[in-house]
This record gives sequence, C-alpha cells and structure tokens, in this order.
Amino acid sequence: MGNLITALPEPLRDLMKRKPLMKEWKDHESVDYKCSRCEDTGWYSVKKTDGKIGSDLHSCPCADVGLRESRIKASGIPEERLDETLDSYKTSVHPSAKLAHQAVTDWVNKDYPAWVVLSGVKGCGKTHLARGSALAVIDNGKAVQYKTSFEISSSFFNR
Repeated sequence: MGNLITALPEPLRDLMKRKPLMKEWKDHESVDYKCSRCEDTGWYSVKKTDGKIGSDLHSCPCADVGLRESRIKASGIPEERLDETLDSYKTSVHPSAKLAHQAVTDWVNKDYPAWVVLSGVKGCGKTHLARGSALAVIDNGKAVQYKTSFEISSSFFNR
C-alpha cells in the first residue's frame, strides 16, 4: 500500500499529512500500519479499472472510529459506564421512565440545544439516560461534555 500514498498527486499527499488523525507523517515503505486501507492517514483513494490510482479521496472508516474514541475519552463519561446507552435503558425502572426516554431520544435526534438537564427521583434512570444521550450525541458526530450536577455546581465555587 505504500505505493498508493506516494503515487497520489502532491496536493492530496499534503492534505493527508495535515489530517489530525495522524500523529506524524511516516516513511510509507517501512511502517506496519494499523489500517492497511489508508495507511493511518484517515484517507484512501480507489484504484480505477485501468489500474491507475484515482485522484478522489475518501474518508476511511478507521478515522470515524478513532474520532469517536477520542470524543468519548474527552467527554468525561466513565469508561466503565460506556454500556449505558439509550438502547440499553429499561423503561420499566420507573412509571415516568418511558416518557423520559422518549424525551431524551427526541432531544438527541433533533437539532438539540447545547445542553440538557435531567431531574427526577432517585433510581429513575437519570444517570443512565444522561450517559446514553451523551453517547448518542457523539455517534451523531458531535463533541459532548458529561458532567454531574455536583461537578457543575462545584465549578462555580472553585473559581
């Protein structure tokens, strides 16, 4: 695959060098890449039927995975709670849980405001819905910050 990258026109090679997914530009002949399709650049080009390399670049699926992982890491969602998704939320935990789940799902799937606050009695699933909605926002291609009410209120007093 090293020939694929080096055979691309210089402007495309420059674009791939600047792609944030890459930590450094590598010697393409001597590196074992994590992704053989794009050689860890986040971009790939398709060979045409005549065997020549096309000048059209495509975003590699590995870049989407890497971007999602970095957004999750930056979000503040505890790693051990990444299984708390909107799909795994049990609407039977509380009488109003089905309504809360629908409201959060609607918020995620629409052009939502920058933040949302969930409130309710202990054990109704607020934390699960918060984490699940944060993950869904990330899956929609946006960055998110997950904070508990304690963390938010503490930030006002610790300035």
